[in-house]
Amino acid sequence: MMQQWQDFLQTQGAIIEAGQVNHFGSQDDERQQAVNGNVLADFSQFAVIKASGSEAQTFLQGQLTNDIRQVIPSKAQLSAWCSPKGRMLVSFYICQRHDDYYLFLPKDSMEAVFKRLKMFVLRADVQLEDVSDKIVCMGVAGQNSTQLLQNLELAIPESELFASTLREGLTIINLPAGSSPRYWIIHDDVELMQTLWTKLSASATPIGRDAWELLDILAAVPTINTKLSEEFVPQMTNWQALGGLNFKKGCYTGQEVVARMKYLGSLKRRMYLAKLDVDNTPEVGEKLLANTDNAGQVVNVQPHPDGGYALLAVLKIALENEAIHCESMPDKTLQIQDLPYNLE
Repeated sequence: MMQQWQDFLQTQGAIIEAGQVNHFGSQDDERQQAVNGNVLADFSQFAVIKASGSEAQTFLQGQLTNDIRQVIPSKAQLSAWCSPKGRMLVSFYICQRHDDYYLFLPKDSMEAVFKRLKMFVLRADVQLEDVSDKIVCMGVAGQNSTQLLQNLELAIPESELFASTLREGLTIINLPAGSSPRYWIIHDDVELMQTLWTKLSASATPIGRDAWELLDILAAVPTINTKLSEEFVPQMTNWQALGGLNFKKGCYTGQEVVARMKYLGSLKRRMYLAKLDVDNTPEVGEKLLANTDNAGQVVNVQPHPDGGYALLAVLKIALENEAIHCESMPDKTLQIQDLPYNLE
């Protein structure tokens, strides 16, 4: 299915590298449209794990940071899997389709996560399957994105964060937004998705994965992948503010460390949205300094159409008012921006 889908995208002008849509011709134009217009994106940068079986819910409940019992066809979820030390291994989007759970994670994390997750199944009635090639995912964003979906008579989720709909096999999820609505569209019927893409692209500009990541950054939603694995306790990435962390769900891997940080009030780092006016691209994971003091590190980064870079950074709270710079570019300091959500 995925080959059929990507062959179709190539007829629409997609430039595909390593199985992911890099862009549709001009990354500069796509970033401009992502910030100021209506856009349409393929989500082949995500891998997909399907969890099924009578004990799938119980199994996931004991592994992930969020309360999987709250995932229903009308409510999706942001979640994470942590190490026993409470450090995030990977971030997930999760939805329920029919009786199964679908976990969407960064493609570069798939091999290690899938192998490790299967080790914990033991004798439980749980089947984990890599269905990355069996399902098609795309995103729509922009001030008119809700209307574009309504024009196609699709079931629009409620305005609540991660509200979702499932109708005739088509899932639509309301994603965290910066300045305009964003939706995730999922189906296992490639021909139907081709039809939707064709209709939506008449009013929305197709963009590649980097332009969509810019929207994630502006919405202050981090992606935790292989490069960032085991770097952060969830609260350091504002996970609780994004609804990805449930303190009442009970035990899961790393829960004691995560809970201790909340109840002892010991959080010393958190995630910030920032801009950096430099010519060279900061590296994901790059160290950030205040003078010579270690201040934090870069989480996600993309060029901004107004110049420079938009980035998410985990910083020491005590140093947030200091002049902070990338280790490789000491002459330019971060410009901290307001988050699009409240931390409390």
